[in-house]
Amino acid sequence: PVPRHAIEGARALRHLGGSESVPMLVALEHHRPGRGPAGDIAPPSAIVALSDHVDAMTCGRAPGLRAAAPGDLLAALLAGEGAGFDPLLVRLLAHLLHAAGWGAPAV
Repeated sequence: PVPRHAIEGARALRHLGGSESVPMLVALEHHRPGRGPAGDIAPPSAIVALSDHVDAMTCGRAPGLRAAAPGDLLAALLAGEGAGFDPLLVRLLAHLLHAAGWGAPAV
């Protein structure tokens, strides 16, 4: 099932472009399965899904889990662990965070 906040977010954003609204689509899709390189969600949704996952895991809002250090989480994602995110997006995020000095592994 689609999480309630995704449906509410899509409704709130539908005025931005009508039925073809990218923000509405991202709000609706960012929790869907199929987020890997051959996934069936739009690229902007895949980016938001990865960002949301990293945020949830590093700030401690993932149920039952302690907050992870960004570098440790990205190292795990780079090693292929996690929710099936596009490896290219994971490498790009790790590169950007490393370049910004956030302790992410070099790629």
